[in-house]
Amino acid sequence: MYAMIHPPIPFPLERWYARYETRTTHNLSGATVLPPRLDELPTPPPDLRLTYGYSHGHPALVDAIAAYHPGATPANVLVTHGSAEALYLLQRVLLTAGDRFVTPNPCYGALFLTGEEVGAQRIPWEVPWRDADPWESWDAALTHTPALVVVNSPHNPTGHTVSAADLERMAADVRRIGSRLIVDEVQRELQPDPPPPIFSMDPKAVSVGSFSKSFGLPGLRLGWIVADPAIIEACSALRDRTTICSSPLTEAIATAVLLEAPKWIARSWAMTAPNRALLEDWLADQPYLRGVVPEAGLTAFIRVWMQWPTLDLCDYLAETFGLLVAPGDYFGQPGFVRFGLGNDPNHFADGLTRLRSGLDAYIPRTR
Repeated sequence: MYAMIHPPIPFPLERWYARYETRTTHNLSGATVLPPRLDELPTPPPDLRLTYGYSHGHPALVDAIAAYHPGATPANVLVTHGSAEALYLLQRVLLTAGDRFVTPNPCYGALFLTGEEVGAQRIPWEVPWRDADPWESWDAALTHTPALVVVNSPHNPTGHTVSAADLERMAADVRRIGSRLIVDEVQRELQPDPPPPIFSMDPKAVSVGSFSKSFGLPGLRLGWIVADPAIIEACSALRDRTTICSSPLTEAIATAVLLEAPKWIARSWAMTAPNRALLEDWLADQPYLRGVVPEAGLTAFIRVWMQWPTLDLCDYLAETFGLLVAPGDYFGQPGFVRFGLGNDPNHFADGLTRLRSGLDAYIPRTR
C-alpha cells in the first residue's frame, strides 16, 4: 500500500509562472533585473574545487555580508538559497501552531505560506500604498500580540517604501509587544534614500537579503539571513535537512559582486529608470489600466480599470500574445496586475506595444 501524499499549501503565483514563463516571449511582470551574461561576471579563482560548501557560507562571503550590515559579525550571518529559503527557515524556526504573525497585504506568498503551513494565523497589515493612514492598520495588527512581524520594503508588489524613521518606529513597536521583526530587504538599495539594514538599526530584528533583486543576479540562487546567533544556529540546523550548503562556485562570484556592490546596484538602476518612464507614458495613453508607477523597487501594481477578471485576462495574454503580467489575485488583490520594471528597456517597450494590442483584443471576451 502506498503512503498518502500530503501536498504543501500551494504557491499559486509560482505555479502560474511555472506554467507560462518558459512559453512566453515578453515577461513584463518579473521582480528582477535582466541578468548579465556569464562573461560579464567576476571570474572565479581557477583553483576552485566544486566540493561541498560551508554550512553557514564560505567565510569570505560571510565576512562580506557581515561588513555590509554594520554591527554584524560572522556569527550573525547564514548564507541561503535565495531569500525564499531564508524566509522558509525563519518561519519554520520562529513560528509554531497557534501563533499569530503579521505580514503585509498585498503580499508575496513566500512571506506567509510556511507560517500558515505550521499552523500559525496570519494577520494582515494593509500597506498604505494608496494614501491610506500609514499606522491605523499597523497598530490594529499589533493588538493581536503576534509572535512575528514581517515587512518588506520596497514592497512587492506595490513599490511602497518605509523610511528609516518609520522602520525605527516599527522596530520599537515590535519590541514593546515582545515580538520579533523581520524585514525582507532584497530591494533595499533600489530606493532613492535607502535606510540602513534593520539588523544595524536593531540587533534583535532580522535582515533578509538576496543577490536576486538589487544586484540583478537571480541565477546565483543566493541570499542571506543576518540575525541573533541563536536564530542563525536554529536555521542552520534545519537547513542541514534541506539544501545543506551553497555552491562554492556561486559563492565565489557572489563575494566578488558584494565587494563591488555600488557597480551592480548602479546597473540595476540603469535598467529600471527608463522602464519607469516608459510605463508612465504608456499608462497615460491607453484606457484600460490606471495607476502610479512607484519611484522605488522593481515592481508596479496597476489597477485594471475595466473591471475585467484579472486571472482570465492574464491567462489570455500569456496564451494568446506571449505576454506575462502577473494577476493581482495571487497577491490577495484581484483587479490589479503586477508589472516588473527590470527588463531591457527596448524589450520592455516592445512588450508594452504588444500589451496594448492584447488588451484591445480582449474586449470581445467581456461581452
